[in-house]
Amino acid sequence: MKLRIAMFGLLLSCAGFASENKIDTLTQWQAEVANTEFSGVIIAAQNGQVVFRDQYGYANREAKRLFTHDTVFDIGSITKQFVGTAITQLAEQNKLQLDSSLEVFFEQVPEDKKHITVHHLLTHNSGLSQNLEHYLYDEVTKRDMIKQALTSKLNTSPGEQYRYSNIGYNLLGAIIEKVTGDEWEKYIRTTLLLPAGLENTGFRGVSYQPISLAINYGRDANFIQRMFSITPKTRSVDHSLAHYYKKPGPRWAMEGAGSFMSNTNDMFKWYLALREGKLISAKSWQLITSKHIHENDALTSHYGYGWAIDSNSRGDKRITYNGSNGYSFAVFNYYPELDGFVFIGSNNIDDFPEQLMAKLDELVITPVIN
Repeated sequence: MKLRIAMFGLLLSCAGFASENKIDTLTQWQAEVANTEFSGVIIAAQNGQVVFRDQYGYANREAKRLFTHDTVFDIGSITKQFVGTAITQLAEQNKLQLDSSLEVFFEQVPEDKKHITVHHLLTHNSGLSQNLEHYLYDEVTKRDMIKQALTSKLNTSPGEQYRYSNIGYNLLGAIIEKVTGDEWEKYIRTTLLLPAGLENTGFRGVSYQPISLAINYGRDANFIQRMFSITPKTRSVDHSLAHYYKKPGPRWAMEGAGSFMSNTNDMFKWYLALREGKLISAKSWQLITSKHIHENDALTSHYGYGWAIDSNSRGDKRITYNGSNGYSFAVFNYYPELDGFVFIGSNNIDDFPEQLMAKLDELVITPVIN
């Protein structure tokens, strides 16, 4: 289904905001994006109020079920911001120390990992590898995850270099369980999600109606297709909870690092909770969004605790994160100085026009949120 554009009229209705140049830019953006197959949802807000919300294409192509803002989809690594917030909240309550080493939480930590701290895990600065030797949705116990993490070879010494590590956040999920005596998701749901009004965000803790779940779509190119640059056909890969519904069990290859489902309504509520300081102190929020380590050599993006901190092309500070399971894609952008928020999600990363959507983010910010 071609992307349906409703933003143009909305921007024009915002008196005084849309100059002729901006209208021309929007018209060009419309023409470009009309040729894509994007399916998903977009929401933007300022000062706690929604200024734009729309949905595009099919959440389920086979059933001809359109996306709505109640549609639930995989938000991937955006899960990490909830884990980072939970860990910081526990530190605020003196239930753990951010400079505590792995030895505090796990037994038989080998010598090369004794200097890895909670802070290192939060900032992808531990030296641990990116992923376990398992497929994302494989059944993996917490014990097996910890064993693999502790016996794996480090890529760098702890504290030496930024190296993205899902394993680090797997361990943070286990640390939450060690400290609280509760399942990591249940703890986050009780202390963060429900107090903020997020009733449709989680993994095991929510009883989703099948009709509300977006189907993931992807293209798997084989050797011949890659050799001759043949675009493979899109195929359905079911929704992200299908593996768990078919075979319930631990999924520690992704727990703590990903796995959460959500919708735009909940993402908006999460933005409201962050801007209003409902869940943690201003001091802890400052710690979460501090530039602890640079993500790239150009020093244009830094990492906090479950968040990236950078700027858009205008120089507006952006606290951001994106997530993907290889099929779906979501991005959460928060502009604290503008009190602005943009969230975009799709159930098909292959048809997600990333550059166009980045341009859309800029267009929303420029005429509407400022």
